[in-house]
Amino acid sequence: MVKPYNGNKFYNGHDLLKTGSTWLACIGRRANGKSFWWLQFFIIDCLEHGNQMAYVRRQDNEVKKKSVDKYFEDDALVKWLQKNYDYDGIVCDKDELYFFKRDEKKIVNGTKLGNVFSVSTARNYKSLHFDKIYNVLYEEFITDGLYLENEWNNFNSILSTIFRLRMGRVVLIGNTISRSCPYLTEMGVDIRKLQQGSINTVEHIKADGNRVYLSIEYTPDIETKNGIFFGKAEKSINNGMWESEEYPHLFFKLEECEKLLTFYFIHGDFCFKCYLLDFKDKLYLYIYPYEADRLEYNNRDDIFFNGFTTRDNVYNGARKKRHAKLWECFKLGRVLYSDNLCGTEFNKCLKSFNPWILQRASRTSQSR
Repeated sequence: MVKPYNGNKFYNGHDLLKTGSTWLACIGRRANGKSFWWLQFFIIDCLEHGNQMAYVRRQDNEVKKKSVDKYFEDDALVKWLQKNYDYDGIVCDKDELYFFKRDEKKIVNGTKLGNVFSVSTARNYKSLHFDKIYNVLYEEFITDGLYLENEWNNFNSILSTIFRLRMGRVVLIGNTISRSCPYLTEMGVDIRKLQQGSINTVEHIKADGNRVYLSIEYTPDIETKNGIFFGKAEKSINNGMWESEEYPHLFFKLEECEKLLTFYFIHGDFCFKCYLLDFKDKLYLYIYPYEADRLEYNNRDDIFFNGFTTRDNVYNGARKKRHAKLWECFKLGRVLYSDNLCGTEFNKCLKSFNPWILQRASRTSQSR
């Protein structure tokens, strides 16, 4: 029996697989072998046990034939496939995946591997049947761009169509490009507390009393590095650290300025404590990470949060005159952060929930 890679030079998924969880998530640096290992495993499961796979991407253009064929053209995977199963590769044919062999310069399709799906077109699959699919692979489920509207529900709609009343296995693969991820929030994972090289398991109790388990692995660093990268890119691509952009930091001491206002910003799993500061007659915002649980009994400071609450000091938009000064700091570029990761994550959250933009939109609507 053929077995997937079991060494230490590249990613090895055996420990994550041993958890036995229905949902498996694998995050880490790029090019460490995550995709290669799971494709090996799914290919073996298909050719030796008849369990087909679903290859899932976010956008419809990512599951076009050209893009899918390119994904499966990995040299190492092709060589492994030729050596162990005498196939020359994997090809996409009308949303279906097939192993193929080259015969006198022609491609001859062989055993079916599975189907391709896009989350953005989830409704198109509802009436279809995929009875032989057992494994679902969602590639790049973490994005540094915007997620689709109702993306979590649409992804689960695809799973419902595939599995119906059957059980299966779901594998999510992502790179460390952004810690703001609705998938992990929905699955009850606090991504900020994950430690590199660890596997964490979350238990969910369903309405019928049955339990579903999710295990997530923050993959350890590997020996193989690419010498072309340096600085932030080296930390992210070579070491699996979370990607961040450059943001301005505090260039004066807090005791040297006047604190005019303290407020908090909460979105998803992220919470930030913010100060409006007066330094040498100029206003600045200073922002740093905070624990939302510590705000449970805070009825004094303004809190921006887009969820439901009955508390008088919580706002889903800029409502008070004092809030106008905050947006002015953003427009003037006078926002300072504790570190680059804080700035990256705060601005990522701000794209999804911006209480100051909500205020402006509300005023424009009222003026009309």
